[in-house]
Amino acid sequence: MARTIGGISFAIMNGPLDQAGNSVETIERIGRDYSRFRKIGLRAQPRTIRTVDFGPATDLHTAEAAYKAAVGTTVTIVDAYGVSYSHCKVLQCFITDKPPCLSAGVPKVRLVAVWRVQLTAPTEVTGAS
Repeated sequence: MARTIGGISFAIMNGPLDQAGNSVETIERIGRDYSRFRKIGLRAQPRTIRTVDFGPATDLHTAEAAYKAAVGTTVTIVDAYGVSYSHCKVLQCFITDKPPCLSAGVPKVRLVAVWRVQLTAPTEVTGAS
């Protein structure tokens, strides 16, 4: 299955995406007993996604630049099940590890990244059900 963030493909992608749901705000006043709440609309919480990809060491800088360029953009994310989420804002991307490894006897680099993303609008969720 395709695992992509804004067209960047990954070998492994872990982490749930959250659909927008009702959010409430707590209203508290000094000197008043109890709390009140009010609905403030549909919101999705920021989520963390962990990705892993493998490639030649020569492609490492190109991949890192692509990850950093995605920060601040609105993208479509396709998860490991083939479910597509549109209108996702990439809030942050941290490269957490890039150790050398062997794949089929060929030296490669494993690029591990942590992404913070958030749905920004009602989204079309398509794909596997």
